[in-house]
Amino acid sequence: MLFGTSMLRRAFASQSLEKVFFLLAAGMLLLVSVLTGMLLLQNWKTCSSSTDARNAFEIVRATVTVIELASAERGPMNAALGADHPLPASTLAALRAAREKTDRHIDALLALYAPPLNPTSAKERTDFLRARQALIEARKNADQRIAMPRDQLSTELVWDTVSRMVAVIPEWQAAMAGQVGVAMQNEIDAPGVLSLALLASDLREQAGFLGSLYTPALTAHRALTLDEHYRIERVRGRIDELWALINSRMATRPDLAASLMYATLRQRYFGEGLDYLDQVRGALTSSYSTRISTGELAATYVPLMGSITQFRDALLDRVSQSIQVHREQALMLLVVTLVATALLVAALALALVQLRRKVIRPFGLVTRIISAIAHGTTPARIPAGRHQGEVGDVFAALRVLKDSSVVRKRLESERDRLIADLATQAETDSRWGLRGVEDLGNGYSVVFRLESGFHASNGTEAQGRLFGRWAYLGLVGDFGELRAGRQQVLSDSWGGVGSPFGTSWGGASASVTSGYNDGDFGNGGRANNAFIYRTPVWSGWQAGLGYSFEAHDNNKFATANHDRVWTAGLRYRDGPLSTALTYEHLNPDASVPGKLNSRNLQVAAAYDFDVLKLHAGYGNLRNPNIGPSAGVRRVNSFVTGVGVPINGSSKVLAAYQRATSSHIKGWGLGYEHDLSKRTNIYALLDRVDHRESHTLQSVVGLRHHF
Repeated sequence: MLFGTSMLRRAFASQSLEKVFFLLAAGMLLLVSVLTGMLLLQNWKTCSSSTDARNAFEIVRATVTVIELASAERGPMNAALGADHPLPASTLAALRAAREKTDRHIDALLALYAPPLNPTSAKERTDFLRARQALIEARKNADQRIAMPRDQLSTELVWDTVSRMVAVIPEWQAAMAGQVGVAMQNEIDAPGVLSLALLASDLREQAGFLGSLYTPALTAHRALTLDEHYRIERVRGRIDELWALINSRMATRPDLAASLMYATLRQRYFGEGLDYLDQVRGALTSSYSTRISTGELAATYVPLMGSITQFRDALLDRVSQSIQVHREQALMLLVVTLVATALLVAALALALVQLRRKVIRPFGLVTRIISAIAHGTTPARIPAGRHQGEVGDVFAALRVLKDSSVVRKRLESERDRLIADLATQAETDSRWGLRGVEDLGNGYSVVFRLESGFHASNGTEAQGRLFGRWAYLGLVGDFGELRAGRQQVLSDSWGGVGSPFGTSWGGASASVTSGYNDGDFGNGGRANNAFIYRTPVWSGWQAGLGYSFEAHDNNKFATANHDRVWTAGLRYRDGPLSTALTYEHLNPDASVPGKLNSRNLQVAAAYDFDVLKLHAGYGNLRNPNIGPSAGVRRVNSFVTGVGVPINGSSKVLAAYQRATSSHIKGWGLGYEHDLSKRTNIYALLDRVDHRESHTLQSVVGLRHHF
């Protein structure tokens, strides 16, 4: 870490501000490009999936239509089988027209498989060609039976003809199964309307098959046999089963159940249609022959089945509309994302160009001129323009003075913060470390901090690593401060204001119930691989935002298999008032089953009345995965305390805290007395109660910082 820090410091120090600007600009453009590229890729996948769903649905709908028409061919075929020779021209024309209509739709279906075809599409097209060939063979067989003399056309031959036409339908259904799956994966209307439409299609086929079962008896002008009664009952059972499935799904869709098409289906087919078949069956059950012909049966029964087709087509129209709307929305989102991305990149590039032209380059020139004057050397030639003259010289001189003052104050602030950190943190673990600041000039500084915790009793490492407390490198300027490395999340850095013990002092600290120290957001409130940005302080206000790509030591390849942590905060410190609002969010390791998105919100405040200082804090922890609150859905925590100075060198501390759902509570009493500016003694008594246990701790210690 020291070697890398030294190299990075030398690299920044050897570069001009303009070169540093180019590096930062390139990094910013790269980051924006990667993020927008990921967003565009996701939107493209959504749009592509919706297009695949639309294409698959077109094939499914075309196949359903072919199945209906192939089933409808049995009507004129049955009429032809039942008619006497010579066959009426109208009967043959109806059969020919039905077949031609089916063939046209088959050609339209095959046209949807335009080359080049992938292996899956090629197999599906082959399956459809095989189904068409089976239909052609069944038609040839039917034509042979239609042409036979009626005294040779037995009941068995008629039934064989009907069975072969019926057997073609499952081949079409199997051929479209893959496309049904694609369409259903992208169907957003649930429960699936497409599955309802397919049930209606199957119902139409079974209804047609039921009518065909009467063909052998009507052709032979005889009563139904026992086997034929059995076949009728079996198909009726399948129809009842399909109707029950449709009704069960319609019960969850009151909008469809109240539609006219559903009422028409119930009345026309399940009322009039099945009643008519019952009448035909009753006539064919008696010992005498009926005068009903196959043509009359088709003329009466087929229109009643039309209500099934209307119901199915209405459902298919709804699915088509839903898929189309979803595709249009996905396409619109893709277009908007493309336009927004282009505008964002263009605006960012323009802003960077203007920043370089109007700020970076003039600032570098002014700095070189005034630096030469400040060092007593001959200044560079002042070019003609707005920076000439006394006004330009004074402005540049003030800028130099300001930059010097900013650097001095920043160094003093770093020193004071180091002393304050040591003063508040030394009451817990022993630690040592290195901390440095280097002025890059022009108001920029590089900072680093390496801090190692250790056990003073035996000299072993704490936190399981060499620099387990802090290990970061940062860049400081007028823009604020950006740190990269292992560091505290903002709740741990800023949230201690809610307790007089801060985030130290063991069981008395605010981290006992607040949740950010439990481990979800980093070990002991510290996250690895973190980038955290802190703004400058404006009238006491300061904000922070950070992200950890791998909060824990997972060492996995995929980003999704890391624990990623967001941290954000806003604080105010001016005069006697101090406040802090922080938030952490865990995107857990996707490879760990059952790990939840954990969130932690903290609000804290303190007010110094001189004679005492009051502290209060509130926390809301959601879905902790580890720590004492693990397994609890929501934990509300409260902490309050007071610090009372006794004289200029002593102070008494007291605090109480409680977490609701996890049933954790604790209190602490502390005392510290300064022996000198760098050495003090302290004492602590605290108790923490968990659900089934408690911890009572007493501590007396001596602290020295340097």
